[in-house]
Amino acid sequence: MKKINLTASACSWGGGTELDLENPSVEGDELVAPGVSMPLVDILLLEVREFSMDRTVLLAVGVAAGVLVAAGAVVAAVCRSSDGVGVC
Repeated sequence: MKKINLTASACSWGGGTELDLENPSVEGDELVAPGVSMPLVDILLLEVREFSMDRTVLLAVGVAAGVLVAAGAVVAAVCRSSDGVGVC
């Protein structure tokens, strides 16, 4: 069974509430998750979050490239002396 993470925004008389629910289900006219039961009529917005391998790989590649660029800049700065002659 696939794990579902769901964020539900509900409106009550005093304002709004956001909840992160795991494996929710609809029973009758309510959204039910472990420890939570909420009438469907009170729900304003539902967002489903899923793991994205593509975005995770792009993030890892971007971080690695940033580390390499920063390391190159540090090496270039250290290898230059005040007279412009490299010491490395």
